[in-house]
Amino acid sequence: DDKDGEEDDEDHEDEDDGEDENNDHYEGDEAMDEDEKKFLGMMPVGARYVCDEDYMMHQTTKEEWGWCRKDGSFSIPHCEHKDDYYKLEFRLHHGREKKLVDKQSGKTFGGLVQVREIKGDHMGEWQYGCNDGFNDNAAGAICRSLGFKHGAGMPVTKKMQSGSSGQFGWTHFHCKQDDTLPVSLDCEGTRYQDAMEEYGMKAKCFDFDKIAVKCFNHKVLTVEVELIMTTRSLTCAVKVAKKGMAMHVGQFENVSVVWKLDDEETELNHKYNKRKGYTVRARELNKMNFECITCEVYMGDTMLAMDEMCKDQED
Repeated sequence: DDKDGEEDDEDHEDEDDGEDENNDHYEGDEAMDEDEKKFLGMMPVGARYVCDEDYMMHQTTKEEWGWCRKDGSFSIPHCEHKDDYYKLEFRLHHGREKKLVDKQSGKTFGGLVQVREIKGDHMGEWQYGCNDGFNDNAAGAICRSLGFKHGAGMPVTKKMQSGSSGQFGWTHFHCKQDDTLPVSLDCEGTRYQDAMEEYGMKAKCFDFDKIAVKCFNHKVLTVEVELIMTTRSLTCAVKVAKKGMAMHVGQFENVSVVWKLDDEETELNHKYNKRKGYTVRARELNKMNFECITCEVYMGDTMLAMDEMCKDQED
């Protein structure tokens, strides 16, 4: 009988231990150690993180929650000591590129990216990013910090640079995933001064190297435009993907191309080829006097993408 009693006691002790574990993991007991917190970030349903009183949190897109992706990777918040903690504030400069401003809301959805560092009560100066190593995942991270859902890089135009001032502050900014925020464990960047000291002139950036992005909320159709110049022709090459599947722009209705010479809309005799895009003969352009040419692709009244080429950048 005594043996049976001892076994019963042991069984009850095991049950109690199990209850304590559940309380630790699901009720956020303050005694939970750091290893347990990191483990919770890998749970399929996600986990809510907290930082010690001397630390502040860099959140994910789900605020203080860590969560798992379908591919098995995960995104988790991370804590930083309050003496080192900083925030990044972004804004977009569209210059005279009025098409990057929503007509109804007046909100800028594209342009040159400016960022400043906020540490405590100190606000740093607005600076530009260099597009060396930049990717669309990083563009999405910037756009999400501005209240959009998605983003992509876009070429810098002279109109966009109108009224812009400031220095480069960072470079090689890129992100591994397209669902993050800029201050994330999935994103990396290098201070511009550090890159210059390490790599010298290889890291130097110019005005046309500034990061520019276009932000949007519906990631269904992705359009990329590139102007390609040869001795015989100029091609406005258009790449289209719908939900990740490659297509050609001719498959869509109500698509048009607008050519501009030095910001003035111009009629050019172009031919469309689904593999190449829109092509203009070089001899037609040689008869015209201009510094910059722009190709803009529209669906109805909405500009999908654009590219600009200037004679001083052709080299």
